[in-house]
Amino acid sequence: MLSTDPDQPTAPPPERIAAIDIGSNSIRLVVAQVDPSGGYRVIDEERENTRLAGEIDATGRLGDEAVEASFVALRNFLHIAAGYQVKQLRAIATSAVRDAANGRAFCDRAAEELGLAIEVISAEQEGRLAYLSVARAFDVTELPIAVADIGGGSTEIVLASGGLIDEVFATRLGAVRVAERCGLIAETDAHGLQAAEAFVDRQLRRCVGKAPLVPSRLYGAGGTFTAMASAMMARAGEAEAPLRGYQTTRAKVRHLMTDLAGMPLEKRRRVAGLNPRRADIIVAGLLVIDRVMRRLKVNLVQVHTGGVRDGLLLTMIEESLTAGRT
Repeated sequence: MLSTDPDQPTAPPPERIAAIDIGSNSIRLVVAQVDPSGGYRVIDEERENTRLAGEIDATGRLGDEAVEASFVALRNFLHIAAGYQVKQLRAIATSAVRDAANGRAFCDRAAEELGLAIEVISAEQEGRLAYLSVARAFDVTELPIAVADIGGGSTEIVLASGGLIDEVFATRLGAVRVAERCGLIAETDAHGLQAAEAFVDRQLRRCVGKAPLVPSRLYGAGGTFTAMASAMMARAGEAEAPLRGYQTTRAKVRHLMTDLAGMPLEKRRRVAGLNPRRADIIVAGLLVIDRVMRRLKVNLVQVHTGGVRDGLLLTMIEESLTAGRT
């Protein structure tokens, strides 16, 4: 029974923290309540597709329309976080802001207009945050594994064994970039897919080379993986099953990729289980999954519904605990 004695000290309310992930395809907010064990419970998640990477390959800059949409999203996310009375909020930006000529100006404007400090993280930091998220969700301490974090502008590949990271490989093979560079947005024939495969393979040879280990499986983080799982589950009549932990093979990834590639964009938008806003980049994302699996000689992929933002939350909690011990 709760005490009503006004002189008896009461426990402080659980701490709330928030993370904003400014990605190349979407901006995400996660608000979490920290628990005493050093973990957290998500109490709210928001996402807006702003496609910041949409014009980078063509112009080298963040497009004006995408920037304005991003600021609308960020202003709304800050309002939501304030409503939850979060004690700490961190915002990170990844490939699009990192690579754009006006990326620094984007961050400066956020600081001036919104009072938001944005940390532009490196591709290696991005991969390590994704790995932290996967390691929290799954037991990765026994067999060698790989983690791929596919965003709109880049894909980070992490190789780990015994629960420790061995290598982090950074590539510019994001779903938005590959879709636009290889012409995969609309209906694509076999010749077009083969040309795109050759392009992705060249980039992987250059960025990854010969992997130092053969993973037992690939853990996938990012919207491409969850979109893939959702579409596959809808086809199998399993739409109500949880996405996290969904497993499939490279052969099934290729089958879905070729099916979707052969569809006009409007038909692709109506595919059961597939978010229509992702229809123009899903073939490119699936192609990256397929070629990464081929390069790493791994046949099984398992879907993780978290990602970089979850790794950021864990880092924030660990830093807070460390500061409290000093």
